[in-house]
Amino acid sequence: MRKEFLNRLCALGVLLIVCFAPACRRDPPAEPRKSMIDLIGEEPGLSILNAALQKTNLDDTLLLNRAYTLFAPSDTAFRALPAPFNSTASITALADNDPNVQTLYSVLRFHVLAGQFAVESFQTGSNVNRTLPLRGGTDSLFFSKSISRVFSVNGARVIDGNIAATTNGNFIHIINKVLLPPTGDLLQTLAATPNLRIATAALNRTGIANGLRAPGVFTVFAPTDSAFTAILRSLNPAVTDETTALSFVNNTLSGSSTPNTAALSDILLYHAAAGRYYSRAVAADSLRNLPTLLAGRTLALTAPARDVLSVTGAGNGGQAASLRTADIPATNGVIHAVNRVLLP
Repeated sequence: MRKEFLNRLCALGVLLIVCFAPACRRDPPAEPRKSMIDLIGEEPGLSILNAALQKTNLDDTLLLNRAYTLFAPSDTAFRALPAPFNSTASITALADNDPNVQTLYSVLRFHVLAGQFAVESFQTGSNVNRTLPLRGGTDSLFFSKSISRVFSVNGARVIDGNIAATTNGNFIHIINKVLLPPTGDLLQTLAATPNLRIATAALNRTGIANGLRAPGVFTVFAPTDSAFTAILRSLNPAVTDETTALSFVNNTLSGSSTPNTAALSDILLYHAAAGRYYSRAVAADSLRNLPTLLAGRTLALTAPARDVLSVTGAGNGGQAASLRTADIPATNGVIHAVNRVLLP
């Protein structure tokens, strides 16, 4: 009896050893390794970007075993663009030889950095001149991370960061705006921007334009044509509409006109600051006073809501100007179109 009991006990021990041996345990299957393109295809809010990458064949480039960081515009960001760039269907329908495909290719390359950069790798403050390998290193992206950890690139806010590809560790950061590469310097960009004709003419007529071509970078708050017309009409009864306002600046403005060249020069200098200040970065950092190119004078900045920036001149009686179009990129700075002339 004792021998039979021992035999059964031994058999049970063998059974336990076998069942708990590594060969008998079933580990969960390993997660499949995923590339940046896999992750973009699975993200419901990146469907337009996915179509754009496929149409331009940049998906093949991002599959290469190289270190990249991609700033990925959301579908909402793409929908803010004009057709045919604002939907999956319109992008997919483009013929391969359509010039819009090359435009799309140029814009998408502006979103790719060389190297693998998590959000934490960017220091609080501003970092500039990150390499853009797919554009030949001719352009830079400008980053800002606030103390409150709001992270933006060229004024676009990162809304979901550190999405890592498991194939090679490359990073995707989803942003709320499509980044557009600059097409010229500040003056060229002002001249090419609709509704900023009078500001452009005034900068050239007063000679302030030459200062904005000097070495360095600048931020310009450019009053819209309607804003400039309103201030000129209040000072000169001969100005009645945008046409007569533009004619006054181009043909009548002088040292003795009303307003005269010196007064308008001071006003224009008051609209410019040394440095590159993107709206969302300023709003996140709660920068209250911005020194301008008019010596000793500052602009008051407020952020009434997240990602919203208002600017007030000392002579505006507390009436703030809002940004009609923010973060217009130039090779030597950034432009914000505002709906009020700022008075020192």
